[in-house]
Amino acid sequence: MSKRPWGTVSKPKNMSLGYQKISNYDVEKVVNRLYYVPKRRELGPPKRSTKPMNADQIDRMVERLTKIDRVPDSRRVPEGKLKEIGILNSFAWKGYN
Repeated sequence: MSKRPWGTVSKPKNMSLGYQKISNYDVEKVVNRLYYVPKRRELGPPKRSTKPMNADQIDRMVERLTKIDRVPDSRRVPEGKLKEIGILNSFAWKGYN
């Protein structure tokens, strides 16, 4: 270790790269090429393109989306060892809410 102050840059004896000088014009070109300011993004929900629908098309879409059969209670209520777990088997405990 040397006894020079922290941050002192010394030129290595066997390496001449990294110490070249460039003109101010070249520095300006490099800065202009690398300098980038990102554009501001729009806040809020994204814009959606919707095609116009008449009342008949809306009714058909609502029918299609609401004709789902309901899950019976026997599949929602735990049975056997799952029922003994109690709160650990709850909807909130699993992180679904």
